[in-house]
Amino acid sequence: ADISEYNSAAATDYNDHLIAINQLNEMRNYQMQIRLELAAARQETDAFEALDHIDKVRSAIFQVDNLLQAYGERNISAEEKKLFDAFVSARLNFGRTGVLPLIDLLQAEKLTQADSLRKDVLDPAYKKASQGIDNLIQYQIENAKKEYERVTGLTKKIRIASIASIVVGLTLSVLFGIV
Repeated sequence: ADISEYNSAAATDYNDHLIAINQLNEMRNYQMQIRLELAAARQETDAFEALDHIDKVRSAIFQVDNLLQAYGERNISAEEKKLFDAFVSARLNFGRTGVLPLIDLLQAEKLTQADSLRKDVLDPAYKKASQGIDNLIQYQIENAKKEYERVTGLTKKIRIASIASIVVGLTLSVLFGIV
């Protein structure tokens, strides 16, 4: 294997980490949109306007589901799988105990209960799900750095070996050229 193959492998691995980080950031964005749309729905006085925000929440849930599926289909290590499973669990908790019950309360116009649910359940569940995303992003960053350092080290060794073989070759050609 030559240096360009190692550099290509490093670039591919780095891009895989970047794609994963991008997917995670998109999930974070959609989760934030869910929270904001629920807050906007709470502020609406017109039920149809509130329903428009709730439709946006459902759309964001669908987008996160698609991103989760794509992320989960990647070839992941046991450590990353553990972090991913913890995030999925926190996200399901956010949705099942926070988002969906809050939607029901908003549609029933039970605003006092909706406010309590948001404060007591949704907000803490959102923080846990966000922490799950943060943990996965940190994992991706650390592994991209490790892989970069590993490939950089290999590249340096190959470069040194190449220079040494050239020097030996020149030395031998000069020695045999004189004899």
